[in-house]
Amino acid sequence: MGVVPQAQFLSQMGIMSRIDALLANPDLSEEEGENLISSATMLVDDEQMGDRFKVMGFVNWENEEIRKQQTDQIPGFINYKQ
Repeated sequence: MGVVPQAQFLSQMGIMSRIDALLANPDLSEEEGENLISSATMLVDDEQMGDRFKVMGFVNWENEEIRKQQTDQIPGFINYKQ
């Protein structure tokens, strides 16, 4: 399949929705919330890990069922250009 930037992959997999859900937890301390935001930013910021790290996807093109599917709709790899 190929590689995509980590930020794109995580965004398409819903990292921000997950972060929002975790931050909505009333038991989360202010420090934990700040650490969560800082960690998420590090993962998706293009100047940090977001563009420097890549995610590689593999597809078994020999499998006829997979060939029939729209591989441009694989979660995390939407709009991937081969």
